[in-house]
Parts: sequence; C-alpha cells; structure tokens
Amino acid sequence: LLSSVVVGDARKEGEERQQQRRVSTDHPYWNLVLLGLTFSLGQMIVAGHLTISPIILHKYRYDRLSTLAVAAVEVGSSVSAWFIGYLMRKKGRKVGLMTGELVGLVSCVLCVGSVMYSSAILLIVGGFCLGIWSAGVYYVRFIAAEVVPENFAGRAVSWVLVGSSVCASVGPLVATRTSTLFETTFMAFYVIGGCLACMSVVMALSLRLEL
Repeated sequence: LLSSVVVGDARKEGEERQQQRRVSTDHPYWNLVLLGLTFSLGQMIVAGHLTISPIILHKYRYDRLSTLAVAAVEVGSSVSAWFIGYLMRKKGRKVGLMTGELVGLVSCVLCVGSVMYSSAILLIVGGFCLGIWSAGVYYVRFIAAEVVPENFAGRAVSWVLVGSSVCASVGPLVATRTSTLFETTFMAFYVIGGCLACMSVVMALSLRLEL
C-alpha cells in the first residue's frame, strides 16, 4: 500500500512538472533569446572585472590584495549559488534571476566608488557582489533547457553557452578599450556594467515564464 502511494505521488509530481513545462514553453524562442542575452551580459562584465581588478589594485599600491579582488568573485558565486537556487525553486526563475541582476547593479556602483576614491575595500566587496550576479546567470543554462521543447533542449543550452563564451571574450577587451574614456581610469567599464545590469533586469521582467 505504501509503495502504491509513493508511486502515485511520484506520478502526480511528474505530471505537474510536465504541465509546468508545457506552460513555460508557450514563448520558447522569446525566452531563449532573453536568457541568452542575460547570460552573455553577465559573463562579459564578470570577465572584464577579473581582468582589470588586479590592475586597479596595483595602480593604487595594494599589490598584496590584487588576488583577493579576483577571489572575492569566486567566493561570492560559491556562497550565493545555493540561495539563488532556493529562490528559483520557491519563488520562481524570474525572481532568482532578478535578484542576481539587482545585486550586480549594486556591485557596479560599488566598483565605480572604488575607482573614484581609490578604495580596495569597495572593489573587493563589489567583486563579491559581482559573484552573486554570476551565480544567478549561471542558472540560465538550466532554465534554457526548461523553456524550449524537449527535442530542442540540447541545442538551446549550446546556443546560450556559445553566446556567453563570445561575450566573456569581449569583456576584457571592452574593459581595456574604455579605460581612458572617463578621467578616472576604468570607471567607464563599471558605468557600462551598471547600464547592462539594468538592461538585464528589464529582460528578466520580460521573460514569459510560469515556473
């Protein structure tokens, strides 16, 4: 009797998941494009920050802390990944994505402050927050497989990963090319990052998801 109840519950749960999947694929390609852009923009800013943050600390004579700026991103990503995942399970995918992107906006503001006031602490805390944004966009790989028909899931994930890889390569180029755009070195990159974080929030709001 107990086994039949367990099987019945499992079958019911599977049917509910299938129903959620059918609802979430009403606008598969619209969602896929937005998810791909969100992932790509996040990866671009993270890659650019990892490139220039040690240079910034070296410029302000914080040589001993140069690796800490990079490590802060990884720590932020590792620590927050479970929480972002929890939000996505309990509150929905959009809430989890938007949480990471809003924290990413805060991180860019902190990094702007760090280059304005030559503050290593602000840069490290900004890097930690950037890691939280990174943790949020990493889940896009899995969401991409959920929002498209099952026979297209593999290609959807591949397209998202290819796009993010290209943008991750562009990030360091943008960071270095815009380094002297403003009077304060490297400020322009973080201003651009803040604008892209705002765009990501808008794209997350535009997602047509029911899960």
